[in-house]
Amino acid sequence: MPDHTFPSLEYDLASKKWRILIFWTLVILDSFAIPIILYFVLNYSTTLDKKQVYYIISFTLFGTLMLEYAQRAWRLWMKTSTCRVVNTKRLDFDWLHWNLTLVLVVVIVEVAVATSLNEPLVRLLAMPLPSIFFTFGLEMLLVELMRSFNIRAPFRVSSVPKGGVLRPALYTLIEDVVAVDGNGGTGYRERLNTRYETSPEFRRLMNNLTYFWMVPALLLDVAVSHLIFWKGINEDTAYVIGWSLPFAWASFWTVMTIYWVRIALDEEKKNWGKEGSQLIRSVL
Repeated sequence: MPDHTFPSLEYDLASKKWRILIFWTLVILDSFAIPIILYFVLNYSTTLDKKQVYYIISFTLFGTLMLEYAQRAWRLWMKTSTCRVVNTKRLDFDWLHWNLTLVLVVVIVEVAVATSLNEPLVRLLAMPLPSIFFTFGLEMLLVELMRSFNIRAPFRVSSVPKGGVLRPALYTLIEDVVAVDGNGGTGYRERLNTRYETSPEFRRLMNNLTYFWMVPALLLDVAVSHLIFWKGINEDTAYVIGWSLPFAWASFWTVMTIYWVRIALDEEKKNWGKEGSQLIRSVL
């Protein structure tokens, strides 16, 4: 007899609310508030020249992200790791970690170029946050295009092995974030896989959420980038736009996602067991 028990993810987000609150408070400070506050305070309340101002700002950027990057690298690399993808080696980092590596390279190059000139490029210094969202949005688009044309994974994408059928782009990001950063561990990766394989409603939710984030992220970042480099607005305004609009959008989209997911998961559980609502280990 096949097991028709509802495949719980066994992950209690409420128990980690203080850790989440502290983390996002730090993210808001060093990825939104501090860059804007320092920009105006140092430019208009001190005698520092522009080059010194932007050196100071650049050294304060994304401290929380880089600390989290170092911590998750250690957790994935350590011999006794409890969050690595099953059957992978110590240097086989997950998909999110390689994406974060690319993001950090892009941001570092932007900041280095912007501050290397005698006259710092203020508009380019407004680009790190839009570039982060654009990089993730572009990666999601590439994965979805490959899925649309039934192209198999050219290399391991977290729990999807080389040659395997790709999952919705957001599925992989959720898997990696919860397993490593959220302390869900390798067990969460396996439970998430079981849920995805056995629940059509869950697969539909992952697919819809991927497009819900991917499409506006790409469109917004194109629009924001255009505004940043548009000569019709001054550098101060362009800088504020670059550091505020993507963050404001992501915050609003996150709230909407939370409510949507809560409703969808409740519906999924309520409909579990009804005719047509289960698909046992189908080959996707």
